Amino acid sequence: MKLCSLLMALLAMTFLLTACGGGGDNPFLGAWDDDESEESLIFLEDGTGAQTSYYGEIEFTYTWDGDTATITNEEMGVSAEATLEDNVLYIDDFSFVKVDQAAYV
Repeated sequence: MKLCSLLMALLAMTFLLTACGGGGDNPFLGAWDDDESEESLIFLEDGTGAQTSYYGEIEFTYTWDGDTATITNEEMGVSAEATLEDNVLYIDDFSFVKVDQAAYV
């Protein structure tokens, strides 16, 4: 069940990586937690990141344009789109809030 959840989140994250980065500050940088699914997203400055949980880590690449990010995991052939609204990051049915340090690693 947790593996399925992890894979669903990865799929969602992969969709986020397709968009191009725009000018200005990247609002996705840093760590994001979803306490309900016990998963974290970590976005790095170099356009890479990871979806983490107690069960493992899946690395991804991402691009962003405004309040939308496209996440891609080429190894698994999946991508996901994430949107930022009122300081909450939404990917499908998952919602992540910005944190100082990822809790689920």
